[in-house]
Amino acid sequence: KEEEFLEELSKADLVVDALLGTGIKGSVREPFARVIEGFLKVKGSIIAVDIPSGINADTGEICGVAVKADLTLSFAYPKWGHFLYPGAQHRGELIVADISIPPEAEGHFSLTDQMILPCSLADEIPTRHPFSHKGSYGHALVIAGSREMTGAPVLSAMAGLRAGCGLLTLAVPDGILHIVEQKINEAIFWGLPEEGGFLSLQSLHPLAERIKKYQVIAIGPGMGVWQEGNKWIQSLLTLCEVPLIIDADALTMLSQNPDLLLQKKGPVILTPHPAEMARLCHCTTREVEKNRRETARQFARKYGVYVVLKGTYTLLATPDGAVYVNTRGSAALAKGGSGDVLTGILAGVLAQKKDDVLTSIQLALLLHGMAGEICGKRSNYSSIASEVILAIGEAYEWLRTLANSKCTNFP
Repeated sequence: KEEEFLEELSKADLVVDALLGTGIKGSVREPFARVIEGFLKVKGSIIAVDIPSGINADTGEICGVAVKADLTLSFAYPKWGHFLYPGAQHRGELIVADISIPPEAEGHFSLTDQMILPCSLADEIPTRHPFSHKGSYGHALVIAGSREMTGAPVLSAMAGLRAGCGLLTLAVPDGILHIVEQKINEAIFWGLPEEGGFLSLQSLHPLAERIKKYQVIAIGPGMGVWQEGNKWIQSLLTLCEVPLIIDADALTMLSQNPDLLLQKKGPVILTPHPAEMARLCHCTTREVEKNRRETARQFARKYGVYVVLKGTYTLLATPDGAVYVNTRGSAALAKGGSGDVLTGILAGVLAQKKDDVLTSIQLALLLHGMAGEICGKRSNYSSIASEVILAIGEAYEWLRTLANSKCTNFP
């Protein structure tokens, strides 16, 4: 009979997988394992209820064998297994259906982890008043670049300006200033003392004199790694009282001694990809990817920082231990320079909303992901970072249209 069942299963045009629920622990046992293997031979469409059978709803791990669905219909709340690898590859399209759980019910339990929802943030877009000027929208400072990497600082600066800050100063090693200033017209340029093509410790003196002019500071894109870079970052952490975004090579230098973060004077936002996160945590990239959520959460809580762990579903961990997942984005962002663009968008939004760091980060992540989706509709293959920058304005307008849309009562 089992053979007959599996043969009929393989011929079905539509199969609803409601075999196992969200509480599965350990490996799938027989006879369920053989049935799930039968799902792998289905030629028709598969709809999973809550989560594909065989996927751990909390971790996304495959419990020996798992159904690969075309669509997953979950109820009331999404599950972490929908967004964590490898479970996310098995869910197909995700629909979270409202089954009339009232909002008041949320008050009876603690929701520390949530999705970043466009409908919740559309009203957080900074207002552009008709009687305003460039000083009304903040001044961002981007410190970036080195002799061999002159493109990254330009991408970050352009993204910051496109994200809406009124003024942006781009500080680079003095030796590349003449190259960088030919690539962008709208930034204010600042050549800093250098040594061997990298910023020198002497650059801290002019920075200390002018640092209070800015509403946000971003460091790292194209900066390179140099011998005294760790001391340079340590000094900047003690000087900076406004939000400080640390990205790219600055993260690599910070990884030599992450405890420097305990000396910070203001909010710090780290934007690592998995390999950079592994260096910060002194573990392997595989270990980070196996437990993305808790790796980001524990680091953020330990050092009192915001961690933006980049990936297919970028995670935002906060100093108080909450984790938010950004579901927006596309494969168009899988190109060099996309991280530099995100750093710029973060700086541009924070310059306008520096007093609301969490909301600003969430808004920047949405804009970056939605700009990537806009580019992905044109081509996931040929899109490049500079085109993502050009799509930021369209992403703002797209997000604005969601201001009046119904936001369901699940995170």
